[in-house]
Amino acid sequence: MFRYWLALAILCAGTARAAGPSYAASSIVNASNYTIGPFAPNSVISIFGAGLARSTQSLSADDVKSGFLPTEMNGVHVYVENQPTPLLFVSDGQINFLMPSLQIQAP
Repeated sequence: MFRYWLALAILCAGTARAAGPSYAASSIVNASNYTIGPFAPNSVISIFGAGLARSTQSLSADDVKSGFLPTEMNGVHVYVENQPTPLLFVSDGQINFLMPSLQIQAP
């Protein structure tokens, strides 16, 4: 099984506050056991920090009507290797997202 390290997680909280989101690489963990990477594709990852979202939002039935998980919730986006990731939950102190299956191309 291929495992991918979370090489890049960029949060775009879109808040009107002066301070942006705050988190550390060590606060990006596997949601099932709270261990740091590497992360397997399609595993649920949690980011813990402060100022991560304007307010709390969880998945709703409306969010998945199209058959796809949203890549934006409450103004929050998370990117891994420049790919937007499917979001499951966002709040001021936590974000849960689905680790994408990255396609690594040979040079």
